[in-house]
Amino acid sequence: MKFKFIIIFLTVSLAYCEGVVEWTKVLCDTTEKSDVLTSNCLAKTADGGFIVSTSSTRQFTYKTADIGVYKLNSAGDLEWNKLYQGLYLDRGVGITQKSNEEYYMICQTNSYNSYFNLWLYNLNSAGDSLWTKLLLNNYDDFANDVEELPDGGCVVVGNSGINDNSDPDKWIIRFDSAGNIIWSNTYGKGDLVSVILNSDGEICTIGRDVNGKIYFLKINIDGSTISEKSYDSGTGAKIVQSESGTYAIAATSGTLIVNSNGEVKFWLAEETGNKFYGSEVTSDGGYLFTGLKYMTTGGSENFYIKKCDADGAIEWEDTIGEDDTRDGGFDVVELSPGNYIACGRTKTYATEGNEKLLIAKYQDNTISSVENESGVTVKNCELLQNYPNPFNPNTTIRFFNQNTGSVKLSVYNMKGELVQNLVNKNMQAGNHSINFNGANLNSGVYYYTLQTAEKSITKKMIMIK
Repeated sequence: MKFKFIIIFLTVSLAYCEGVVEWTKVLCDTTEKSDVLTSNCLAKTADGGFIVSTSSTRQFTYKTADIGVYKLNSAGDLEWNKLYQGLYLDRGVGITQKSNEEYYMICQTNSYNSYFNLWLYNLNSAGDSLWTKLLLNNYDDFANDVEELPDGGCVVVGNSGINDNSDPDKWIIRFDSAGNIIWSNTYGKGDLVSVILNSDGEICTIGRDVNGKIYFLKINIDGSTISEKSYDSGTGAKIVQSESGTYAIAATSGTLIVNSNGEVKFWLAEETGNKFYGSEVTSDGGYLFTGLKYMTTGGSENFYIKKCDADGAIEWEDTIGEDDTRDGGFDVVELSPGNYIACGRTKTYATEGNEKLLIAKYQDNTISSVENESGVTVKNCELLQNYPNPFNPNTTIRFFNQNTGSVKLSVYNMKGELVQNLVNKNMQAGNHSINFNGANLNSGVYYYTLQTAEKSITKKMIMIK
């Protein structure tokens, strides 16, 4: 089902000049109801755009809601929007694009019995439902995030009342590509909120343990535990991995960087009361976080984003909102080097006091080595991590070249032997996406190298069958 909407353009002031807001948009429909977001609600797409899943009350009152999805291009133009309806209360809480450019979306619903249930969608590239999986149990199952696995299936994390509905367990469930359950495990009392597949093909997830502390769990693809860690009080809301193997964690009590074993490298200094829900590793080796900034005047919350370097020092930050309003950031992605999309809620720029979906596009001028004609500095050459990674059998390699000229992109095995030349020609300056199919390869580590007149860059990718 499609719905009508309006987009409101805003002008927002900045705290630092290095992170420039190119545009902000408020998305709402003509009935002027609200869109409610969670962490994990934003994902970049292979075409250079992004997609957002929401819990929308646009059709009803605040006691009922449907699942809303917006697909936008990199300029923020709406390409399509869909509404997925149950009978009562439904929430879109996590979405990710699959390697075949379809989507997995995970939802919470209590439309079909008196409990909250897991509702998994497989959508095609236009947002049409290919199949759904609804788990109806006589206890609450709260699903929070979903990640595709190399076999085309997915893993979902959350919490389940299977053992005690008043004191739920951390819960992970693995599905095959048709939505059939492969395994379902609990991991002690608490909640799991965000999940990724790391560069070693292991499942990493964060959330909250039984003592109310930020919790990190790493497991094998079969569900067996590798390691677990607990940190300071709070709830882990979003986890991402850098090329070096470290993890950036956004949490309700702050932001932290941990090594590949989950041991804390450093906490990023933070003011009391600020909460974070979105994290991203940037192409220059830094970190990006978004969340809620506590305003001492009036006790309200503002949309907040901060960019840090590799050592955690703040390079720039920005807030959106006023002293007496309720605004906040919930997720953030890097679309291309130095270009970020953050999404959140706004009451400051909403009509009739209802919260609306806020999208903000930032340009990072701290990522620099070459100055263009407009005076904005950008890197002359950038090779991004392939996505998805690990992959089976397709993955997308994206790169940016500042100057028109000779470009060579090649894949090598562990022995340094050439597997395939993906590109070997003159190319126009700009962003480029190249698909790599490894169907004829064995599982293992491979390397891809970008060569231009300015530099040569190599990155690692993992094929898992």
